[in-house]
Amino acid sequence: PVVGGGAAAAGGGVCTAGPEAEDLKVGDTVQLHGLVRSKDYNGLSGKLLHLDQTTGRWEVALDSGASKMLKSSNLTLRCRGASPSAPSGEAWASQPMPRHIADTFRQAAAQQQEARQRKFEALDADLAWQCSGGAPEGTGPYARFPANPSHQ
Repeated sequence: PVVGGGAAAAGGGVCTAGPEAEDLKVGDTVQLHGLVRSKDYNGLSGKLLHLDQTTGRWEVALDSGASKMLKSSNLTLRCRGASPSAPSGEAWASQPMPRHIADTFRQAAAQQQEARQRKFEALDADLAWQCSGGAPEGTGPYARFPANPSHQ
């Protein structure tokens, strides 16, 4: 049975339901259970590195950094490893962005640019009004600047 996705699912794994021990594959994320001599490892999770055909044990790279050789009967699949056909890492990043997403980004950027332009135009108009003597000196948002340099 599958125990749940967690961080393994976020790392490109695909959570599945109900695989048998024989269905384990390199790259799968598993949880350890039923260990008698190494009880401290029960409940930990790790990734399958390879199956030793002579002993029938899996090498499991634990999340803690340790590595253990374990029987399939002591492993419960949490998440399937990334599918070989699924793009991951740099391969995924090099894929073109879907058009509808790119259009959304372009539209948002254009709206931000328009808002900035309106803000600058309003500031320019306000500054021109104050510099032309429309506001008493020492008032408004530009109070620290003299309204007319000839008044200094």
